[in-house]
Amino acid sequence: AVDTDLNKAAMLIEAPLVFQFIEHTFCAYFTFEVIIRFLAYKEKKHCLGDAWFVFDSVLVLMMIIETWIFGVILGLLGNTGSARPGSSTVLRIMNLVKMLRIGRMARLLRSMPEVLILLK
Repeated sequence: AVDTDLNKAAMLIEAPLVFQFIEHTFCAYFTFEVIIRFLAYKEKKHCLGDAWFVFDSVLVLMMIIETWIFGVILGLLGNTGSARPGSSTVLRIMNLVKMLRIGRMARLLRSMPEVLILLK
């Protein structure tokens, strides 16, 4: 909500540095999470049978594309002003779905206080 309220830039490359830092931090964190989850499988092919893993992997891939790859391309082209403000709507919707899933996980953790204590 803070990003939506205070960041008026259409593209990440045009945003203030604090928003860029936070976006890159989230992208790195979620990428690390998916890599760790992938490495946890004894047989790597079983990860394709886990629908949540596949869904999260697609979200993280789209986040990497939006945050790092688009940023590099726009930076190299020097073409920050021609991007349409709604061009990444699908990516934003998928990020919203990811946040909803995180909210569901938070509710689940509240219903099982033992797990929450272990995580702390």
